[in-house]
Amino acid sequence: MEPTTATAAPAAPVVSPSPGPDRIDAELERFPVLDEVPELAEVLDAALRIDRLVARLIDGLMRLRRHGLAERATGVALEQWLAIVARRTGADRRMLLTTCEVFERLPSLAAAFLHDGSVSWAQTRAVVLRVQRLPGALDDAMDSELAKAIVGGLGADPDALVHRVGRVVASFEPGEQAAMQRYAEEREFLAIQPRLDGSGGRVFGDFGPVGLATLDAALSTPPEPGEGPTREGFAEEADPRRRRDVAASAGHRRARRLLELCESSGHAPPAEEADAADADGSAAAGSAAAGPGPARTPARPPQLLLRTHLSTLLDRDQTPATLLTTLTGGGMWVDAATARRLVEERGADLRTVVLDDTGGVVGVGRRRRVPPGWLRETLLALHDTCAAPGCTTAARVCDADHAIPWRPSSPGGGSAARTDVDQLAPLCRTDNRTKEHDGWQAGQTADGTRTWHHPRSGLTTRTPSATWLPPPLPP
Repeated sequence: MEPTTATAAPAAPVVSPSPGPDRIDAELERFPVLDEVPELAEVLDAALRIDRLVARLIDGLMRLRRHGLAERATGVALEQWLAIVARRTGADRRMLLTTCEVFERLPSLAAAFLHDGSVSWAQTRAVVLRVQRLPGALDDAMDSELAKAIVGGLGADPDALVHRVGRVVASFEPGEQAAMQRYAEEREFLAIQPRLDGSGGRVFGDFGPVGLATLDAALSTPPEPGEGPTREGFAEEADPRRRRDVAASAGHRRARRLLELCESSGHAPPAEEADAADADGSAAAGSAAAGPGPARTPARPPQLLLRTHLSTLLDRDQTPATLLTTLTGGGMWVDAATARRLVEERGADLRTVVLDDTGGVVGVGRRRRVPPGWLRETLLALHDTCAAPGCTTAARVCDADHAIPWRPSSPGGGSAARTDVDQLAPLCRTDNRTKEHDGWQAGQTADGTRTWHHPRSGLTTRTPSATWLPPPLPP
């Protein structure tokens, strides 16, 4: 008997994912300043070429999976080849193979990474993790939204695409989002764990978005004098030691604020005191026994800030709303039903910023530099975080920054700067102080999108607002 040999199915023609080396070289040539720092040019070149190599890897994996070539020809699963020869860890293998599966479902994402190079491997990984569990029935709708987001996000902060996909996923799964929120709210708890030596203890718990936003609004306090920034320059990485120090200081202030609220709030009388009250329901005897003292009035509930679309409040769609917080990231999703319930139940304790399709807001022009409180809060309808590239400082603790620096008008002249919403955006204290010194210029559109340009290096990037929507694709 002749030995049998495995015959592989004809493979699809090999097409090297583009852009290739020439495109990468052209990308770097756009920045003449890199000639002054060849080490930086080498690092950027390596990062871009790594993306292209990963694109070739995934393109090849997709063809192998499509025809089952590895298993049929070798009798060994493709994943084992990746583990044994390529030395990929389990997490890395799952990431690569999951990406192949998602690319087969979402051709717009596959084309953007494998062939156009308009999204990076880092962006691709983040998007894949967000969309991998979406039901297959939503693939066409998700692919259409991805195509718009990719085209509209060219040149923007890389995280903008990931944030946009997260909002789309939340909109596509209102039932699951609501179920997850109910699950979290039903299991809310607060635990107090004393230390064995009696010197104090720990307080910890778990809350849903409404409960956590309420705690954040109630316990947040301004930074203490002298509390330094965590970064030296515009959009730099935070110093870990400084970040720990600032976090510890903020945690200490929250703890003191919690104690203040507990001490100032009203308390129900003990059971014995209630039993001793007069038959008509008065507690005069108990009050007399307690003696004179300060009046105990319940503390007012903390004010929450909710950003939502008009169609959500009118129950026309299920677009999630956002509770704006001072936590990293600046906001937390709540499902549409919860948003409507909050508006009905919280009354004066809920400040609601309602968005329409245009988001137009009236400002105060050149009359003053510092925006009034209502205008500062309007900025929170457009931004969750600091508007500097890559910064995740919550907007609620940022300064209100003018895109065009505001200066008093000179005699016979003037400034184009206005204290209007189309010129203002939140910037954390470090970015606000260092952006001009470090050579950055800002422009802004009416929807809150900022364009950042660095003339010396030629770098340009955009930071879309939290309410940014990608433009429709051309027919």
